[in-house]
Amino acid sequence: MLNRMLCAIILSIMFILFEKPASPATTKVGVCIRLPSMNRRLTKVSKYLSFVLQHHPEKIGLKLDAERWATVDELVKLANSSGKSITLAQVRDVVALDQKKMFALSDDGLRIRAS
Repeated sequence: MLNRMLCAIILSIMFILFEKPASPATTKVGVCIRLPSMNRRLTKVSKYLSFVLQHHPEKIGLKLDAERWATVDELVKLANSSGKSITLAQVRDVVALDQKKMFALSDDGLRIRAS
């Protein structure tokens, strides 16, 4: 009973924070474990980041360092000047919500790279 109540509370909080509830997944003991997934817009941003960071940074004039890191601010600025509307918050949401962990932010959160 307590697990169901906890699950309902978590789903309510997720609904408030993310404007849509995550569908509950349970373990053998009935504890909610599923995180909210990316919406369509974040999925498009993720695909664009993959295209730029993994394959063609030169398409927007992005310079990667020797370890293939790029500054997040420069990435957002160049993407927007290339006609893609991307915000810093969307980039951070993609990194946080991507279940495949395709992207990594540096410890200070200023640089990004494809994993």
